[in-house]
Amino acid sequence: MKTKLLLLQVLVLGLIICSSPCAGAEKLSYLWNSIFNPPKSGTLRLEDGYQATYYQIKLGKEQPEALIFFFTGSSPESLRYYFKSYFKGLDINATVFALQKRHVRQFSIKASEQYMTDNYLERWLSDDAYFIKYILENYDRPLPPKIIAFGVSEGGNRALSAAAAFSEITHLVVLGSGGLPQAEELKILSKYYGGTPEFFNQKYQEILSDPDATDRFFLGCPYKYWSHILFFDPLPYYVNLDKPIFVAFGENDRSVPVQSGYVLRDRFEELGKDNLFFLELPDCNHAFVDSQGVSQKNKVFAAVQEWAGL
Repeated sequence: MKTKLLLLQVLVLGLIICSSPCAGAEKLSYLWNSIFNPPKSGTLRLEDGYQATYYQIKLGKEQPEALIFFFTGSSPESLRYYFKSYFKGLDINATVFALQKRHVRQFSIKASEQYMTDNYLERWLSDDAYFIKYILENYDRPLPPKIIAFGVSEGGNRALSAAAAFSEITHLVVLGSGGLPQAEELKILSKYYGGTPEFFNQKYQEILSDPDATDRFFLGCPYKYWSHILFFDPLPYYVNLDKPIFVAFGENDRSVPVQSGYVLRDRFEELGKDNLFFLELPDCNHAFVDSQGVSQKNKVFAAVQEWAGL
């Protein structure tokens, strides 16, 4: 029975890998770790009684110099699949925690109806805050000197909100997320989706007319998801932060335009604020893979390591 279950897990993860945009070697690493070397997991009951799953990994062999809260992108895939492999190449001593979104099973490859119902901004922020408070209260003392909110893509605004809400968080790292509302970002990218800014404005009005719909979709996500995230403006949160901030973009990002990063960079320069480090990688996409299919994420990690002094 165990052998059959293992074979089924391999098959399911193989399907995930085939559909993943990551480089081939990275895909194999994800598959191996998810089955044979998964991250340590735990559970906690959130404020409304929902039993959530979270994951934990340790980077380096020495005493942790940093505690990292990791906030993922929009995929409904399980953190078990990619959490460990994602941080390969970040050569620091740290403990990393990540909260799994609601209604995601260990080997999920598609969004369930329950997932779509609970997958919206305010839910994430509420769950994130409860989780961070839980970890900080239960972490073996003393806490490391540096506590980092680390967000990727959609997770960028979650990390930003956490950094704004918790004085204990000392640093903010955001990859592939910038200073514009997503409604504006999508209009910049409209030519790549075969649309126009006017078409997107029309879709936004349709979404706002049915904001809780989970059976009507735009760009693969239900209206409920979009109605809560499209008009969230991250820029005021960024400019009100006095903590060190690291933001990185790929020059050829077609998921979140690099112009969103420029808006953030330029606003900090206008205000004379010097706590933002902005990095743009030439010839790279949203996942920091170049046009030759080679991941350049290690360059981002090296820059993060130097910036944070780890």
